[in-house]
Amino acid sequence: VPAGINQLAKNLSEGLSIYLEQTATQVMREQEFWQVQTSSGQVFKAPHLLITCPLAQSAAFFSQTLPELSATLQATAKQVEYEGQWTLLVKLPENAEAWGDFKRLQHSIIASISPEASKARALSQGTYVIQADASWSQANMELTAENVSELLSNELNRLGFPIKGAT
Repeated sequence: VPAGINQLAKNLSEGLSIYLEQTATQVMREQEFWQVQTSSGQVFKAPHLLITCPLAQSAAFFSQTLPELSATLQATAKQVEYEGQWTLLVKLPENAEAWGDFKRLQHSIIASISPEASKARALSQGTYVIQADASWSQANMELTAENVSELLSNELNRLGFPIKGAT
């Protein structure tokens, strides 16, 4: 996704009321509306529902309230072929200069750099998600996480994204 992993949801949510840091505990369909109950007891009603969690998690979530939908999601999930992709999470030291917004790189090892704060988590300031190139990841699945971390860290430094003191 050129503008970041959350761009589709951001575009679809324009002009809508958005409630962050909510945990949906139950979703039910009532005639023409979806009803979502949260862990705080709030209930939201809407004619449409957008779910962005993986298929298997969605299927488990709906298993009690909408078993037919759950079964469809489970069947669909079995048809999806997943390929691993190496990802590095980097927390910069507090005094480090921020790397800025989402960056798509034309690089043989690193595909993108994305601020974790783009997911609206206050504690993630200064944290970045480094996504390795898909082809490089597939060719290097046998490496250990430590080896990949070192390789990606070296490439970040070489590309001008210093990670000295990062965790």
